[in-house]
Amino acid sequence: MGYYEGAGCLGFHRSVFDGRHISVWCKCVKLSILDVTPDYSAYHGLTYAEDLFQLPELMALAHNFYYLDEAMYFHRDNSEGCTKLYKTEYLTGFSAALDIQMRYAESMGGIYPELARKSSIRHIGVLIDVLSKSPMVARGVVRELAAIRRYADEVGLFEPRVTGISLRRLVQARLLEKKRCGLLYFILRLYDELSSILIMTIKT
Repeated sequence: MGYYEGAGCLGFHRSVFDGRHISVWCKCVKLSILDVTPDYSAYHGLTYAEDLFQLPELMALAHNFYYLDEAMYFHRDNSEGCTKLYKTEYLTGFSAALDIQMRYAESMGGIYPELARKSSIRHIGVLIDVLSKSPMVARGVVRELAAIRRYADEVGLFEPRVTGISLRRLVQARLLEKKRCGLLYFILRLYDELSSILIMTIKT
């Protein structure tokens, strides 16, 4: 918590590109740096990872920020939200948003392209987690995992291999890379079942 400027802003930049602080809804921005002219009509209707369309640009324009470690909003759990219910069109929004994030990262150079690649792998992992818990039949889940794998392969997320990601994300990435989508789905469902049993055991 506190005020950051100059070199302190670099920490915020890193947290955006490594995927820790990508949400726009929890940020207040001065009108003096807010550019309302960009045309986002080509992305109309996208509902997943859309925050990445604007946040990298806002981050690049901001020279200081203040972080409040307080709850300033009211969150309502939505069983049909993007973190609970998978929709096939999420991959379209996800790929468009990450393309913008990667381009910004490459324009900044230094450590940012590598951070953006890590962020992309983490976000793919989150998307896979939502997919694995969806009511979609197993065959449909495996088909969607294959689509996610093709996207990751096309944009070069598998090579060179990144470090500093969680074991769960690492396993997901490696199984996708090896085209073991069926095995990945089985492992995720097994993990979720075991986690549920463990939680119930602890509660009792």
